[in-house]
Amino acid sequence: MLPKKLRVHRQRDVLYVLRRGRSIPLGIGTARIKENPFGHPRASVIVSNAVSKKATVRNTIKRRVREALRNELLPHLQSFDIIIIAKSQAVNASYQQIVSEFKNLRAKAPYLTREVRP
Repeated sequence: MLPKKLRVHRQRDVLYVLRRGRSIPLGIGTARIKENPFGHPRASVIVSNAVSKKATVRNTIKRRVREALRNELLPHLQSFDIIIIAKSQAVNASYQQIVSEFKNLRAKAPYLTREVRP
């Protein structure tokens, strides 16, 4: 689970990123990214009923993507809001595939990342 300060949780913040953010395609869906003024990255995951009608499947996707975000992407991001919109390809994606997608995202958009301090 993401710590509370690292979540985009207000509806108006989510809608702002969805409307104004830059879109980057991923194998599991789409990432919408927008700078924020908070000095740290925040993230959210959206999985709609179109991906799967079963709540257990949607929740599994959310948990996998959140964990990959927490471990692989957020420690390297500057202060950006990132919303991952999962597509049907995410149903069969393993954790390792999601991690590799986030590594590819960092390579596609180097302006997102910063040096990690030891």
